[in-house]
Amino acid sequence: MNPRHPLIKELKRRIDDAQDDQTTKDLALVLYETATLRSGYGLPDTADFAGRVERMLRLSMNVGLDEKVTSCIDIDRFIIINKICLNHVIIFCVSKYVVLAV
Repeated sequence: MNPRHPLIKELKRRIDDAQDDQTTKDLALVLYETATLRSGYGLPDTADFAGRVERMLRLSMNVGLDEKVTSCIDIDRFIIINKICLNHVIIFCVSKYVVLAV
């Protein structure tokens, strides 16, 4: 890592200010894991990585860390979409969420 890179400088400043800050820890791990992925290596725990990325996204978009999904799927709307798309609707189940891709 380049110690002159602005992200590294900011990360060092944050570590110096508050070593126990969870966001700073997540940022350091995401930076390391991203470099690992860019180098062509895999991560031992992709679920933890995804969780940290989601946490960073929520913080950057001012979405509460504990804010839940309000609803998953309206089955009547799904049936209508399914009929309109002539059964070309693909359902992906990702952990506790249902994602529709047309």
